[in-house]
Amino acid sequence: MIRNHNGEPLYFIGEVLDITERKQAEEVLSSVNRKLIEAQEQERTRIARELHDDINQRLALVAIDMTHISEDAGLRPRLRKRMSELASRSKTFPLMFTP
Repeated sequence: MIRNHNGEPLYFIGEVLDITERKQAEEVLSSVNRKLIEAQEQERTRIARELHDDINQRLALVAIDMTHISEDAGLRPRLRKRMSELASRSKTFPLMFTP
């Protein structure tokens, strides 16, 4: 505000600033951040699924090997039964996470 020598207001000086471009840039940045977070979540899900599948395949192979060893080693019936039970348990091993 501009005042005269008596302190009375004469006029105001104002400034207008167009912030349209800044607001648009903020929206674009927000969108990019959101897309980045979504991509990270998708990648985490993919990695979890691959780990899950890999572990299940390895456990299945262990179960098959245990069955073959049990049959080929000429084990006593009691040990063969225990090996068979272990092989069965490894086929149905519950994992702590699912993708």
